[in-house]
Amino acid sequence: VGKDIWENKTLDQCIDTCNQLENCIGFSRDLKKDDEPANCYPRTMISTCHSNRKGNMKQMQNAIKYNSFIFDI
Repeated sequence: VGKDIWENKTLDQCIDTCNQLENCIGFSRDLKKDDEPANCYPRTMISTCHSNRKGNMKQMQNAIKYNSFIFDI
């Protein structure tokens, strides 16, 4: 999706960026406050989104450092 990383964006800016892209279904964002700049990592497939309860052990451990946002598809 465009660039693989959207740098220094608030949560609202990442939401707006994703909504403007046809194939963006969501993103993961560094674990920061919503109004603090952070990196966002866009996703185009739900299968590439992991959480502390979805994925293999390594993926679940890594997901603890991020918040994930998935839009209705």
